[in-house]
Amino acid sequence: LPATGPPIARCRRENGLGWSHLKLGARVRAERHAEASVAAAGDSGSLRLRAKALNLLATCRDDPTLRARARAIARRLEDEALAMRFR
Repeated sequence: LPATGPPIARCRRENGLGWSHLKLGARVRAERHAEASVAAAGDSGSLRLRAKALNLLATCRDDPTLRARARAIARRLEDEALAMRFR
């Protein structure tokens, strides 16, 4: 996928790579992918993907403020399945 590919695809790719690196213990690399995922989600205009990306970034940084932002988005979208992911 090129760097200029569709933002939704870039967001999903970066999010997947971020979680993979986090599971492998590569927290710094995971955080870089999480930041890229947040940016791509913003470019795509998808609040649901942005919430998922923020959740990954919150996990990488152990940041409750970021997780609260992800939960707030899920609440505003009234997406219970998404909100369950953040508990």
